[in-house]
Amino acid sequence: KIFKLGKFLKHFEDIQDCAEEKVYPTLKWVDLTMNFAKDITENMETVSKYGFVPKFTVMGANVEDVADFTKMCQCFVSFINGLVDIGRMEEKIKTCKDVEKLKKLNLKNSFLYWAQIKYLTDGLKCAASLGYTWAPGKRGAIICGLLAGLADARKQTLKNWDKSGKGYTPSIDPYLF
Repeated sequence: KIFKLGKFLKHFEDIQDCAEEKVYPTLKWVDLTMNFAKDITENMETVSKYGFVPKFTVMGANVEDVADFTKMCQCFVSFINGLVDIGRMEEKIKTCKDVEKLKKLNLKNSFLYWAQIKYLTDGLKCAASLGYTWAPGKRGAIICGLLAGLADARKQTLKNWDKSGKGYTPSIDPYLF
């Protein structure tokens, strides 16, 4: 986790998408804001967990709960946003006639579905950590964590899929040889 401290910076790339959104601009802006908040609270949790700053400095003694609650809310908003994105992608797929473009659209749609699984399982895992009665128990939270990891691995595989038809290109390939 210590290597993810600057992860929130990547969301600056999404500002233009939010500004260009015509149908659901509020949803896009809330999703962006929640992603920033989630990454920043996770950063605060990390630096306090490893003793770089005392726990009570920024978010109080319950820094883990604040980070989990923020992540749970972000997962909910991103899940709703993902449903909108999937609906749009499926409309594009229905009207697409070009076979090569259709392959790319289906690949993107698969990525969106795996992201939905990750949002759902991460959100449930956070809810369990916070002790909500409707959340899964300890075993369910462990299963949710494992499923979230699998979904994230599949998402990363799809993200690194070579569009030219060669298949998966590992992102760490240069370091292997």
